[in-house]
Amino acid sequence: MSSSPGVKLREHVDMMYISIETAIALASVLGNVLVVLVSSILSLLAIAIDRYLRVKIPTRYSTIVTQKRAWVAVCLCWILSFLTGLVPMIGWNNHSAHGNFSSSSDIVCKFTTVMSMDYMVYFNFFGWVVVPLTIMIALYGEIFRVIRQQLNRRAEATSDGDRYYQKELNLAKSLALVVFLFALCWLPLHIMNCINFFCPECYIPKFAAYAGIFMSHVNSALNPMVYAFRIKRFRITLIQITRRCMLCKPAEPTLCPNSTLALTEKIDGNL
Repeated sequence: MSSSPGVKLREHVDMMYISIETAIALASVLGNVLVVLVSSILSLLAIAIDRYLRVKIPTRYSTIVTQKRAWVAVCLCWILSFLTGLVPMIGWNNHSAHGNFSSSSDIVCKFTTVMSMDYMVYFNFFGWVVVPLTIMIALYGEIFRVIRQQLNRRAEATSDGDRYYQKELNLAKSLALVVFLFALCWLPLHIMNCINFFCPECYIPKFAAYAGIFMSHVNSALNPMVYAFRIKRFRITLIQITRRCMLCKPAEPTLCPNSTLALTEKIDGNL
């Protein structure tokens, strides 16, 4: 069997992606939107770093990105997410602000009344959205540059290296689309928060605010669909889950169950 640079079995990386999406969906159900936001951005940043290492140092990738380190990265993402998302509950809020209580001394159940806008703008948006997004844009820009450079060098030759970089290019496009959808869904709400904070007298229609909130919650549902339509291995898994769990039909076998290597190579070649 011919060996491409850095082409190894990547079940641990696939499991990391699946774990990230499952955990984000669980956090969405639990309802802490701040934890969901930070976990989403950190997960996308971790994936961008993973893709960057895979195209920048393909021959050493499998020794650097091990299963243990992948799970450590996932755990760190969620620890940081919970710590930053729970900050308002331990003091950085408007609990003691005047006007936050009704005549019956109950807290007014309104996000912008309870939450401190300096936390939402400076800490949450500038610190945990703008900075990671900027890093991801730079990483994906470098990823596309390296891949294009490698493909141009091999334009007149056919080799496993071409197949490897073409596969990485397709995957990078899919993940860049996920980052774009994240920005598209979350930035409107944060921009409105900035307007409320820096320009209190400015009026934002309720419809626009509700639309921004809706878009931010829809983001977690978009990612699995992008993966399913753009990445074949996720599409196959989604079809099998649908057949088994929703249609109550047995999953159709794709390849010989004993041929794990053949399955990986076939999927990699069709990406």
